[in-house]
Amino acid sequence: MVLAARILVAVLVSSCLGFISTFALAADNNEAASLAILFRQSFGNWDLNQDGILSKDELDQAIQNPAIKGNQAAALAAVKIYSRSAWKEENSTQTFTLADLCPGNNTTGSGTALAKLVSLFNTYQKKIASESPLLFSDGRPHIEEIKQGKTGDCYFLSTIGGLAYHTPQRVIDMITQNNDGSYTVTFPRHEPIAVPAPTDAEIACYSDAGEDGVWLHVCEKAYAIYKNRKTRKDDTEAVEVVIHGGSGARMLMFMTGNSCTRYPTKTTSIEQLRQELMEALSNHRIVNTGTSGHCLTILQYNPSTDFVTVWNPWGTSGTYSTVHQQMNHGVFTMPLTDLQNYFVSILPEKARPWTAADFKRFR
Repeated sequence: MVLAARILVAVLVSSCLGFISTFALAADNNEAASLAILFRQSFGNWDLNQDGILSKDELDQAIQNPAIKGNQAAALAAVKIYSRSAWKEENSTQTFTLADLCPGNNTTGSGTALAKLVSLFNTYQKKIASESPLLFSDGRPHIEEIKQGKTGDCYFLSTIGGLAYHTPQRVIDMITQNNDGSYTVTFPRHEPIAVPAPTDAEIACYSDAGEDGVWLHVCEKAYAIYKNRKTRKDDTEAVEVVIHGGSGARMLMFMTGNSCTRYPTKTTSIEQLRQELMEALSNHRIVNTGTSGHCLTILQYNPSTDFVTVWNPWGTSGTYSTVHQQMNHGVFTMPLTDLQNYFVSILPEKARPWTAADFKRFR
C-alpha cells in the first residue's frame, strides 16, 4: 500500500509539473504573439521613410517622439536596447525589418530575437508605469533612487549622484519647469538649455530615478542637447550620445562649475588621500573615483575607522574590496587601503572655478 501510494504521488507530481511547464510555455507563446502583433501595428510609425527597413536614425527619432506612449513605447525601447547588442555582435548594417522582429527569426545565434524582446518589453512596460510624472516627487533628488540600467553613463551618474547626496539644492537650482510641460536646464557657467519633456520611450531606455521623479531624465537630456550642439553642430536631443562613456573629471567640472584635481591612488601617499577626502567631503564637495572603465563617487570618509563610503551607479557593491559592508542601493563601505588597491584615482572637486586649461588636462 505504501509503495503504491508513493508511486501515485510521484505520478501526480510529474503530471502537475508537466502541466505547469506546458502552461508556462503557452504563456510565453502568448506574450510573444502579442508582442509580434504590437510590432506589426507600430512598425509603420517607426519606419519614417516607409521603405520597410528600420534604421538606427529612425529608431533614435522614434525614441524622441512624445506621441509614442505606453506599450508601443515599451516595444520601441525593447527594439532599441536589443539593437545595441544585436548590431554589435552581428556587425550588421544597423537596420531591422519587420521580419527580424517576428517569431522564428534568430538574429544572434542564441534563441529567437522575439524571446529576448519579450523580456525587455516586460521590463520597460513596468518601468514606464512606475515612473513618477513629477520633477521631484518630494521636492528634492535622492541618490538612492538612481539606476544606471543598460547604459554607459556612469561618469554622468556618479557626478549628479554626488550632487544629489552632498548638495541637492545645486540640482534643484539647475532645473526650471515651464508652463508648457517643458524644462529649462542651466548648468553652471553655461547658457540655459530648453528641454522637451522626456518621452515614454526615453524613460524606458535610459537611466532613471524611478518614483523620485523625472529630474534625472531632464538633466541627462539637457546634457545630450549640449553635447550634440558641440560635436554634431545640431539641436538633436538624442540621449544616445551620452551613454557611451565619458570623463568623470570633465563631467565633474561641467556639472559643478568648479575645478578638480586627479590624485592617482598608486602614487599618492595615503596621508594625502586622507587629507584630500576630509577637505572636500567636509565642505560638501564631490569626490569621484573609479576603475579604468567605471566611475563611482565617494560619499563619506570616517577618519576613526579609515573607511570610505562609496556609491556605485550599478546599484551593487561590485568586487572592489575584500572587506566591505554592502548597504542599500549601491552604497558600500571599504577600507581606504582597499580603495588604493582597487581604484585608479580620486577626483575631488576644488573650491575654485574651472579654467580652459583644466579641461585640457583631462582630455
